Amino acid sequence: MNILFEKYIFNKETKELEFKQFSIKKDLNKILTKDQIDNIIINGKWSIKFNKLIYENLYLYFEMYIPKYVAQFINEQIEGILIIGIDDSGKITGIPSKTKLSKKKICKDIRNILEKDNIFRTSNSITNIIRNIKISIKKLIIDESLLNDDALILYNTYINNIKNNEENLILYKIKYNKWLEIYDLYRTRLNDIINNNITRKELIDYIISNTSIDNNLDNINIYILMLQSEIYIDIKKMCNYSVYSYKYDKNHLSYWVCEFQQHMLDKLLKIKPIKPIKHFKNITPDIILSKLTDLTYKFVKNNIYYYIIEIKINTSKHKKLINDVKILHNGKYVYIRRSMYNGEPYTNYCEINTKINIIIIINIIILIILMLLILFFTYKIN
Repeated sequence: MNILFEKYIFNKETKELEFKQFSIKKDLNKILTKDQIDNIIINGKWSIKFNKLIYENLYLYFEMYIPKYVAQFINEQIEGILIIGIDDSGKITGIPSKTKLSKKKICKDIRNILEKDNIFRTSNSITNIIRNIKISIKKLIIDESLLNDDALILYNTYINNIKNNEENLILYKIKYNKWLEIYDLYRTRLNDIINNNITRKELIDYIISNTSIDNNLDNINIYILMLQSEIYIDIKKMCNYSVYSYKYDKNHLSYWVCEFQQHMLDKLLKIKPIKPIKHFKNITPDIILSKLTDLTYKFVKNNIYYYIIEIKINTSKHKKLINDVKILHNGKYVYIRRSMYNGEPYTNYCEINTKINIIIIINIIILIILMLLILFFTYKIN
């Protein structure tokens, strides 16, 4: 008895058992409009377009996973089962469908995929491989007490994030404009800095705080008196229109203006307002919908059925399939194996069939040992 959102009877993947959670693999933003996505999340109602998308996605799953795992199970000579509609933890998440899943159509789709010319490289006939595959479609029992309206929670979180982000963005723009207004006081011509009342007073304080009697800077007091007066100071004329030739001369006003300007710009850059980052990249309507499981509550309320599909390859039972199946991987055909690591199954790609080669190596070693024994006894006799 398979109940939606309960644990599967075997709640762990093994060498013989592989789970695949069903979700939408395509980019929903390229298929549905924002309003269509929002409507499905809010109301849970399926359109004809979305129903077609579910079936197209199921076909995509068959293309992605059935050749891969059929090849693994054949090469390992095990009776393996691939189940679509269960997550890695063994929780039954199901495949939603507005209509009854057609076993006839699914078997035809899988056969068409496996009969494609570029799927396998093997001495087995494709007909024989297909003959040893058994498809089971199981309708799930639904206990509504196990379901929560997770989509509504996530969608409201998304809306609140947008609202908060918009508010933060408004505050940021206000702060940034104020900061920029101050920054522009110093990101300007040296003459403007010297002759602006605000920056002129700050310049005086900066010069005084960074000089002392010990500096032996004769002209500093003269410059301070000039700055404290209300006269217009043209720094370019003071430098014969070559300000930067005096940039490193502490006895000249141009040095102090340049230093002051850079000091203030550096200081302001440290307190530059940071634009708020959107913190909802993983909670957007298209992601909520593509995951499907968060919408289970709403789908069930709209009379959507749920299924799991079991694909069993009967290699160990019939012993009719040879473990030499190659599949296309990264542009070349390679053997695909199913191994275990720390109790978890994983896929292993290799260019040679290690199982067959190990047997050959063992036979060669035995043959060499026999030949050495024959040579040894022949030598003893002689």
